[in-house]
Amino acid sequence: MNASINNGITFEETNNFLKWGKFINPLFRKLNGTKENLGDRTVYNWGRHTILNGLELELTNSFWNFGKERWFRRFNQIEYLAIGDTIANEEFNRISSHLIKLYGQPIVIEDDIDEREKYLIWKNDKIEFSLYFFEQHCYKLHFTIKKK
Repeated sequence: MNASINNGITFEETNNFLKWGKFINPLFRKLNGTKENLGDRTVYNWGRHTILNGLELELTNSFWNFGKERWFRRFNQIEYLAIGDTIANEEFNRISSHLIKLYGQPIVIEDDIDEREKYLIWKNDKIEFSLYFFEQHCYKLHFTIKKK
């Protein structure tokens, strides 16, 4: 895996670098994203960016508004969510193909025979890429890059 991903995420079109482990609010203010309080959680929307050698996604972070996460919000993962039958399926294929080109076959592959749930994971010593396709009222896709 790319050594720089072990240190953080680069938004390729602006060359802005988000270092893993930093407090989220200073990083977020620097990059002018939007923040939405949804009662039980706060969602930080970074906007649409290109990461991982050309993968363009609308990126977010979510934190619970209670317990330790309410006060200590560190940037240790970044997420993408696609909701809707067609878009979730298309995005699963697009993202999984991109990650296979970059990092090879996933380490963990779990999928239901009827294709309603698929789970792919790529891991290295410090980073985990998780791609989860599932049905919850409609098909959804959750992609996470997480510092372990």
